[in-house]
Order: sequence, then C-alpha cells, then structure tokens
Amino acid sequence: MKLSDTGSAFRPGVIGIALLYLGLAALVFLLAFCNLDSRPFWGDEAETALLARNVLKFGVPKVDDGVNHISIHGDRFDARDGLWTWSPWLQDYVTAASFAVFGETTWAGRAPFAFIGWLSVMALGFVTWKIYGRHRVALASMLLLGTSEVFLLHIRQCRYYSITVLAEIILIYGLYQILARNKAGAWFILAALLVQFYCNYTCAIANIPLLLILAWRLFRQDRPAFLALLLSLGIFALLAVPWLLFTETWRQSSAEGRDTWTHLLRFYAWQFHFHFFPWCFLLLPFGAWLVAQVSKPAVSRVSKPADRTTSQDLPLSSPTEIRPPSSHDRPMSQGNDDRFNTSTLQRFNGPKSFEPYLLAFLITYVPVLLIMPLAFSRYLLPLLPIACLLVAVWLFRYVQWTALALVILMVQCLSNVFAVATDPFAKEHPLRSPFADFVFSSLLPYEDRLTDLLKFFGDNARPGDVLLSWDPEFPLAFYTRLKIVDGRLTPDPFHPLPNWILPESATGDLNEKHELPDALKTHYEKIVVTVHNSTQVDTIPEPEAYALQTAANMSPFVIYKLKNEN
Repeated sequence: MKLSDTGSAFRPGVIGIALLYLGLAALVFLLAFCNLDSRPFWGDEAETALLARNVLKFGVPKVDDGVNHISIHGDRFDARDGLWTWSPWLQDYVTAASFAVFGETTWAGRAPFAFIGWLSVMALGFVTWKIYGRHRVALASMLLLGTSEVFLLHIRQCRYYSITVLAEIILIYGLYQILARNKAGAWFILAALLVQFYCNYTCAIANIPLLLILAWRLFRQDRPAFLALLLSLGIFALLAVPWLLFTETWRQSSAEGRDTWTHLLRFYAWQFHFHFFPWCFLLLPFGAWLVAQVSKPAVSRVSKPADRTTSQDLPLSSPTEIRPPSSHDRPMSQGNDDRFNTSTLQRFNGPKSFEPYLLAFLITYVPVLLIMPLAFSRYLLPLLPIACLLVAVWLFRYVQWTALALVILMVQCLSNVFAVATDPFAKEHPLRSPFADFVFSSLLPYEDRLTDLLKFFGDNARPGDVLLSWDPEFPLAFYTRLKIVDGRLTPDPFHPLPNWILPESATGDLNEKHELPDALKTHYEKIVVTVHNSTQVDTIPEPEAYALQTAANMSPFVIYKLKNEN
C-alpha cells in the first residue's frame, strides 16, 4: 500500500463521517438507557417479568409459582397444562436471560429490549447504507428512528416491542436481497417472520399480504427467486402452526371486547400521522413529479450534454438512481442467459424498484390490524423503520436544495409542526417537541400511585400476606412478597379472609370500584393512604397516556386491612 493511500483513509471527510455515526450511536444509546429503571413495571411489563422469573425456576413459563397465579382472563384463555399461552414466549426467555445475568430488577428486565432498540437504529443505518451507498441517507434514517418519541417509549419497556422493529429491518433487507437475486434474502425473511411470530402474531402475519404479492410477481418473472421465497414461507408455516395448535389461539378471540373496523382505521391513521410520520411526506414523490412536469418545457429547449457522470458523482438530490453498483447484488446475471438477464433487468433496477414494495407495506399491513379486536400503536411500530428509510431517501432525492432537506429533517425530528399543520382529522393537537418532552421526562425522577403503594406495603405488609383485588396486580406480585388473589377469578365468599383488600385497582387500568360488603366491614380496618394523583396508565408507552412528569397533586386511596381479632 502506498503512503498516500494510507493517508487517504484518514482524510478529514472520513473522520467527520465516522464521528457523526459514533455521535448518533452514543446519543441513541444514552436515550435508550438513561434512568431506565426510574419507573416501576406497569401491568404488561410485570407479567413478562413474572413469567421470566418462572422460566428461571422451572425452565418454562409456568403460570403458578406456588405463591401467585399469573392470569389475565382466566386459565381458559391464558394457559394450557399450567403453561402460559396468552402470548408467545420469546420475550419471557429474553428477560429471563437478563435476570440470570443481572438479577431480578427493573433495570435488568428492560435492558435487553433497550439494547435491541439501540441495535435496531444501528441496523437501519447499515441496511440503508448497503442499499443506497450514501452516508447522509443512512444517517438521516438513523436520526429519524432514534429521535422518535413513540420508538423510544416502546424500546424502554420490558416487552417484545423493540424485537419486532429489528426483525422488520431484517425483513426489508431480505426483501431487497431477494429482488437483487441474492438467495440469502429468503432466509432473512424467514428469520424475521419467525422472530416476530414468537413475539406477537399480529406483527408477523401483517407482513404476509405484501410477501404474497412479491411471490406472485416473482412467479411471473423470476422462478428461482419465487421458489426460494415459497420455501421460506413454507418453513415459517411449519414452525408456526404447531404453536397455534398447542395454544389454541382461537380461544382468545372472545376474551376481550372488540372495536369496530372504522374505529380501528381512524385510530391507526391518526396514530401514524401524529406519532410516526405526517402523511404529507408521502406527497414528496408526487411533488417532485409535478415540478418536473411544470419545468419540462424549459428543460427541453436546452441541449443535453453527454452524460459522463457515474452513480458516485450524482448529487443526492438527483432523481436518478443514487446507489453505486456492487457485485453482490448486481441486477443482471453475468452469464449468457439473455432471457433471464432481460426479465431480471425489467424486474429490478436498483433501489427505485425496491421502494414501491416499502410503500406497499404501509397499505397492505393495515388490513390485518383491522381484524384484531383492539387497537394499539405497538402494532404499527414495525412500520416505523420502513417510513424512516423512505423519508430519508425521498428528502434528499426530491428536495432540490440539500440545506432545505436538512432543515425539514431536523424540524421533523425535533417537533410535530408538520403533523399539526397538515392535520387531516380536525383534532386539537398542541404544537410541541416530542423529542424534548421525552428527554425531559427521562432525566427527571418520577413518582406515581404505584410507587407510593409499593412503599406502603413494603413498610406495613408481612411476607406471605394475602391481598385481594379485582385486578391481576402483576406489579405488586413482582415487587412485593404478597400473595395476590384476583377477585374476578375467585369465588366468593373468600376463605380464609385476605389480609388486605383493595376496592380499587392499584396498578391496572380497570376503573371499577368494589364496595366492601357490610358482612366484611366489621373484620377490616379502613386505611386512607395519600398517593400521587397519577392515572392508572401513566407508564404505558402510548404517547397520549404516558405521563411526562410526576403529578403535582395528591389524592386519597382506600385500603382495607384485616383486624387482629385474637
């Protein structure tokens, strides 16, 4: 190697780009882990943590550990043969592994998912670079994902959410590879589907419509790629169906209420617009086309010079293909099969032939969500990296001035201006900086009703005391040594009498209040505890529900304690 070659590897531009990647990686890592254990688990997180504790104890997620019984709707829906079946087990084993290494703490429960969330941002940058070969596009996609409030809230949970995002990035990379005639693409897709399936059925199945469309097109244009994709989908079915048969998933359909499909559609459209990306970004290609149509007469009067540029020389704002060629996914075969070369060239012309599939994901993904009983933004989360990639590419391709593209990028990362300005739902939504709000909330200490009650029971309850509530109260079961009895699933009268009774849920989102029967009141002492006036859903990762700061007011909370009648 020449001395000049060695020095070129350390030219200021390369160092600057490396520093940008390192700085962005450090920022996202800090956002993912800062004060990760500042809030106790909410109900779903505590459910995962309790099952993970049982995995360490029994090797499998049993619903009964000898003290507490884990159930949401009763064993008819939640369990089979003493094993948890309401949700797949991958998140339970991930949490159990972290508990085995770091101990059974709040931080240990959330840490692996926060790390996977950070890894998702790195993976999106890597995949974007592999496809487009432009640092500004890769960095922009990472910045959009890493500063997203809805993404940051979800990855800091002891739940599967971040795993589904990473799996989706692997899936879209597999889709690109299979279009580029790389046989490994089908196996990327298979791995992503399996990981998502064993996190959440919905996220995995929602990808199938688009993959079936891809299979149909490959059947017509590229039979080897079609067979590879068909094989991967077949293996996925073989590995997924046994779990569905074991858990008898169809039993779960009647366990919860059901929203109408119109309500679900409005919810997801509104969520995507305000917390993922404003729909106006989808107009960028149309706007560029419109500008091109208006300016076409003026361009046609100018003689076009010979094109001597390469893909490396093209500015990023050019609508022409922006990815440098690479040997591993070259769109044409190097052999003499002209028929195959022609069909492949028609089918795949670089990333621009890949992007319609990404756009189609935003459409074909939704119908599966509409058949689900309830609406949650977590189901949309796998679409977020797809949207980040598209927006990053389109900003630098269709916005003529790079400086303007950077301004738009930073405004979207740091505010909800575009969402509010183009609100199609006529809802009042204040201007704010979701990113700044998240940073503010993650830096400050937080207390709520649950933290107050955990302190109360820590000071006043004895190990082995029985607590009756009409809610699962999973956080109390995880953090205390109380035996929790769910009044919804336990026949009345209660015998022996529980040591504690909560007429109102301490940790769940069930708003029902149960008055103590007169026959029992004589056996119990009424205690009024002053707690923070927080909502019962203040820590769930839905942006509308998540409380950014400790409630300023206090409120009374009633607890009944069994009298000592000896």
